[in-house]
Amino acid sequence: MSLLDRMKGKSRNDADVDSLSPAPFDEGADSGLPRGRTDRQGQGGNHAMDDDRLSVLGASSTFAEAAPSAFLPDDGDSSAASGRAARPLPFIGHLPHERQQRTLVFGAVAGVLLLVAAAALALLAAHRSAEQVDAAGRAQTQSQRLAKSVLQALVGTPSAFPEVKDSVSILA
Repeated sequence: MSLLDRMKGKSRNDADVDSLSPAPFDEGADSGLPRGRTDRQGQGGNHAMDDDRLSVLGASSTFAEAAPSAFLPDDGDSSAASGRAARPLPFIGHLPHERQQRTLVFGAVAGVLLLVAAAALALLAAHRSAEQVDAAGRAQTQSQRLAKSVLQALVGTPSAFPEVKDSVSILA
């Protein structure tokens, strides 16, 4: 007994009744079932199976209950397949289709251009920020150099005076 049978609430006796051998997937294999008329899509597009094969599948079979997508009309309109009426686009639904298409393409191009402009502005802002961080780092280095040179100049080291002068000129 399979897990699916347990979930459906079938007992072992019910499972024995339904234990027909499954049909093989290979079309060339003999399944032991009576051969009926099977129309292929290329030969008429009917996709019909005869009643003998459907009765073997049973009424509770997932394959018998599901409607394959090949049976649905394929006219390219998804709203017709879902059973809903098509609604016009908001704001431009009253315009002719060519005008709607031009408006939508223009909107998409404008959106891409705005995206590129926003990316360029973000890169410029990042560049400015990086320059500010670099300048702050150089200023910190020069201020530390100035502090060291001032301490050496207070002690009386003659080589510290030119360093103080250079550090002051760079910071100013």
